[in-house]
Amino acid sequence: MSKPSRAIVQLSGGGASYVAGLLAMEEFGQENTIWLFADVLYEDEDLYRFLGDIRRRHNIEITTITPGRDPWQVFEDEGMIGNTRADPCSRILKREPLSAWRDANCDPSLDVTIIGYDANEEHRWDRLKERHAPWQMRAPLIEQGIFKEKVLAIVERNGIRLPRLYGMGFQHNNCGGRCIKQGHAGWALLYKTMPERFLEVEARERAFRERTGKDVAICRDRAGGDTMPLPLEALRHRIEREPETIDLFDWGACQCMEEVAP
Repeated sequence: MSKPSRAIVQLSGGGASYVAGLLAMEEFGQENTIWLFADVLYEDEDLYRFLGDIRRRHNIEITTITPGRDPWQVFEDEGMIGNTRADPCSRILKREPLSAWRDANCDPSLDVTIIGYDANEEHRWDRLKERHAPWQMRAPLIEQGIFKEKVLAIVERNGIRLPRLYGMGFQHNNCGGRCIKQGHAGWALLYKTMPERFLEVEARERAFRERTGKDVAICRDRAGGDTMPLPLEALRHRIEREPETIDLFDWGACQCMEEVAP
């Protein structure tokens, strides 16, 4: 396969994909680096400030693509709520639009896609590369051994204020702190920092369950060895009444680019 001459940066709105894009721009040049953002219309407002700061700091353009729906509109249309085992939101709002844009605008022999996986995510990288073949993929942070802590330091060193979700303790700056793939710790943090946002998702989940009659939920209860749906309302009751039962290390992962089997 020929050496690529242009980099396509999949900018998620987080620090890792931004720094990966910087490394790509150093290698390929600003004129040969395209920044691509898939907007799911469900982001924290400060994510857009962060993207604006990136544009101004580096005098670049960011191409935004969106199907025009948010995750809950996708859940309604698909008749299912997303979770760690089924993610129609990631597929319809990110993977498919990004792949369609690449198919229409790129050449697999000339272009390389840049992903913001850090050095702690190498176990995810091989699966992603395999799925995207024959397209060329690179993860500059993995190549250079850069972990999340250094990523955040590089962002600040470039004079850009970090997205506010990082300061609140969130692991990722996606979906406004309410990613359906995050674990109990992420939801507990959301309830602590932005309870109105937690209650909004809880109400949407409850309305879906009542309307469809389906025992489905974003979260899972694995206590006792069995895996059962755990509605956010029930999780909130645990957070309020039995906080010691919440696994504060269960963060889950933002895996929008990885396919999961329903």
